[in-house]
Amino acid sequence: MPDLVRSVHGPAWEVLTEGIHLEVGEAIYHADPCPEPSLSASGAKVLMHRSPRAFAWGHPRLRPADAPPPEAEKWNDAAVFGTVVHKLVLGRGKEVVEVDAADWKTKAAQQERADITAVGKIAILKSKLVEAKAIARQMTATPRAEFASEVVLVWRDKATDGTRIWCRAMLDMLGADGLIEDLKITTAELSHAFVARQIDGMGYDVSMAWYRRGLAALRPDLAGRIRTRLTFAERNEPFDILSRDLTEGELHEADIFCQLAIDRFAACQTAGEWPGVGDTAPPIPIAIPNWRKRAVLDAALTEELDQITNGD
Repeated sequence: MPDLVRSVHGPAWEVLTEGIHLEVGEAIYHADPCPEPSLSASGAKVLMHRSPRAFAWGHPRLRPADAPPPEAEKWNDAAVFGTVVHKLVLGRGKEVVEVDAADWKTKAAQQERADITAVGKIAILKSKLVEAKAIARQMTATPRAEFASEVVLVWRDKATDGTRIWCRAMLDMLGADGLIEDLKITTAELSHAFVARQIDGMGYDVSMAWYRRGLAALRPDLAGRIRTRLTFAERNEPFDILSRDLTEGELHEADIFCQLAIDRFAACQTAGEWPGVGDTAPPIPIAIPNWRKRAVLDAALTEELDQITNGD
């Protein structure tokens, strides 16, 4: 797909220039290989939902020099399973090694897993690999147009005040026709209602708006033709699949969110300050969720009703 992507080869410390890249390892991407510290979709969510301080502490290139080393990533069965499915569907990623054990409870199985992980591979139980392959078959049952996988976008974006910042994104799948597709594995029973809740609760709309923004910046000829699709798969039987293309209406607020995150990142980077959640002056009023307001009001009205009924 030479008209859509270009490959990048070289050492892990190679700086990526503005463009659309292939062959960028996940570890290199997450280490932020841009010319300057950059903003990603996941970073934008931390920046907006938590604080600039939380964002900087979690950023590979902005973490304070005197901060303790980040905690080593712990084994996460769900994350590993999802990574294996991605490998089977996309054909890219770490080598998968099958472990013939009933579970990870024995010291022997844990040691084998540790040995496999230590050399940069993924260990998965034999029974779980069978499940992962079943999901992968379902996800690839419907033919797709030509696509590239694990595509990295690096671009310069602009804050409202004109400040330029570096941004990055890694797409699961990018079609030559401008279709961006992300794969999600869930232990829940799939339904349209569940997918709607996940898109809102997990901020998947923000991620897709961010990916679209980056692709439009790098491929202006695709502007107006870029589609964003989320494909969910059940981890349990019957391994059902549900795909959703996000609409313009669903992406509208997410586009605004992305611009606000870029503005906040640019302001903090320019000032060289990453304030915490309580460092604003004057203090920002806390918005109490509507359900809590209703609960308080219901309690107050109930007490008032009791007083009237009891003649107090």
